[in-house]
Amino acid sequence: MPDTSDELNSRMGDLMRLIGALAALDPLEAETNARNAGALQKLMERGRGALRFSTPEGTVYLVVEHGTRYTTKERPPMDEGEMEDVGEGVKPVLWPAVLAHASWIREHAPKLLEESGLLDAMRSLSRYYDADRMRPREAVEGSLDETAIRLLSQAPPPRDPARAPDAEILDYAWKLEDRLSLGYGRFLLPGYYVARQLAALALFHTCPYNLSSVYRLSLEAVAPVAEKGRKKRTVVIPALDPSFYLEHSYFEGEPVREWALRAARGMRARGEGRLRRAKESATMGAFLAYVQGALVYFLSAAILYRKAGAEREWAVMEEHRVVLGNSLLENAHARGGSPRFTKLGDFARWMDHLETLEEAEAKREVYEMEMQMRIPLLPRHTALAILDLRRAPERGGAARRLEGLAMRLEAELAKEEVLAGEPNFLGFIYLELSKAAHAAGGEEQARAYEEKATASTEALR
Repeated sequence: MPDTSDELNSRMGDLMRLIGALAALDPLEAETNARNAGALQKLMERGRGALRFSTPEGTVYLVVEHGTRYTTKERPPMDEGEMEDVGEGVKPVLWPAVLAHASWIREHAPKLLEESGLLDAMRSLSRYYDADRMRPREAVEGSLDETAIRLLSQAPPPRDPARAPDAEILDYAWKLEDRLSLGYGRFLLPGYYVARQLAALALFHTCPYNLSSVYRLSLEAVAPVAEKGRKKRTVVIPALDPSFYLEHSYFEGEPVREWALRAARGMRARGEGRLRRAKESATMGAFLAYVQGALVYFLSAAILYRKAGAEREWAVMEEHRVVLGNSLLENAHARGGSPRFTKLGDFARWMDHLETLEEAEAKREVYEMEMQMRIPLLPRHTALAILDLRRAPERGGAARRLEGLAMRLEAELAKEEVLAGEPNFLGFIYLELSKAAHAAGGEEQARAYEEKATASTEALR
């Protein structure tokens, strides 16, 4: 029987990244972007314009203007000639790939999807699909609410809601956020849905009013939503929609706007923290996980900034949304010849492509990939050092830099969890060093590097 372990590992990685690209933001938007990749690339090259396409929720515009990218249902202030109709953009592209990988995995490892939790994620995503078409958000809202209620009802509420002190209410808010984060991290709830609820919880932590009164007010507005435990105790979850608080007649005036701004800044800071962790990650798996985490906080901040009327800050969050969503999609789905840096073969072909460019242009493209959050810092440093080594192998500086990067990567890999399908950048570095040593006549050194490359492959299995 042939050994399928490498293929299984690769397909599990592909499946996890495809599911992540769909669930991190919005399955409808991810499918639309995947289907219209070519048109979007041309639009980006032009620098200004919009794609206009139909969705189950009406006409949507994907706009590129003044260096920013965003989606909107409102017609942008552009001439008709600057807009391109791309028709229906919601025939699935990613979901068929998910099903194909899942089918192969079931055949070769029948229990793995269930044990990994990816089967539950697929069931959650399947509600967005109706044969070869997608369903609008409104059609799945009820089932999303049911999933959220199951998660949120596991957080123990204050013992006496009518008399709960502020500290107990805030602790409960943190527990609710933990449950939402769990659902989001396991791809059970999409980012746009979780972001709205996180925005409401952020208002609890920045509330300028009497928190106990606000909490009781929110409980009065919702019906009992779940039962749990053997005694079937009814659980009432507070209103988790920022509009309830920021548009309630109980609150008014400038304090409400400041309230929204404080909450937005907190969400933005948490997103920026995860973005820094993403850039510092040693593995693509950790990088994409932090990108996903940053995305939902920027989505939440965008909701709150818009409620506060802070359009400039909202535009910055919207740019984060587009860039990070695109990073997850580009690293999960092959489209338009763009490299997937989660695939070592794609990285190798990209390096060969860079070698054909002028030095300044090649380095500009490397930095551009980092700016677009397609790669973390270590692959950027690796790419630049390999380019220098290939262009001037007689110089020792690039080889020493690569050796230093290999040592750093080895140390980081020992600390980070390596997920399925992780590209072996460490082995690639050692093979580049081996080639350079062989070209310089250092056969013994070349063999030593080759042995390290082989060892790194075994370590990632």
